[in-house]
Amino acid sequence: MPNKRYINSELRETILSETKQLKEDIRKLLKNYNEDQLNQKPKDGGWSAFECLQHLNLTYRSYLPNIHKGISRYNGPSAPDYKSGLLGDRMIRAMAPSSGEVPADKKVKTFKKINPDDQPKFDTNPVELFMQYTDDFEAIVNKMEDYNLGKTHVTSLAGPLIRFKLGDALQIVHVHNKRHIIQAKNALNDLI
Repeated sequence: MPNKRYINSELRETILSETKQLKEDIRKLLKNYNEDQLNQKPKDGGWSAFECLQHLNLTYRSYLPNIHKGISRYNGPSAPDYKSGLLGDRMIRAMAPSSGEVPADKKVKTFKKINPDDQPKFDTNPVELFMQYTDDFEAIVNKMEDYNLGKTHVTSLAGPLIRFKLGDALQIVHVHNKRHIIQAKNALNDLI
């Protein structure tokens, strides 16, 4: 399957509208569940809803500086579109939920540095921190048309040898967020 070509303005609108919905989903979770429920692990194991958010916060904490650094290093002209890279395209497809669910065959092992079980808890409420990080992410996405999403590169969490095109990195973070918000909802549905 050939790598997909994206129109920056369309991609920006999709990510922004879906991110707005993710933030609304988080607000609903807060309204409908208490802190003990948000911290309770599902019966089948896995992460609690708060641990899912901690994981997203750890991911943001690792990726956002890399994204900012990638943006600051590129000083060429912007471009109206870009073609996804081979590795980026695979990561996006591997992580993207299908039909609002994360199929069992699409499990992806996480890095130790972004695994909430292996990290100390944040001092800040995970929801507040998620909203702050998401605001920063949205600010970057809002300026997508100012960048060349195919020529600007972002170092991956795996290390400096693996880099993604900026457009792919933004999509990876986005589909990763969608994936784990679904996981958080499922953890809470398991309580009922």
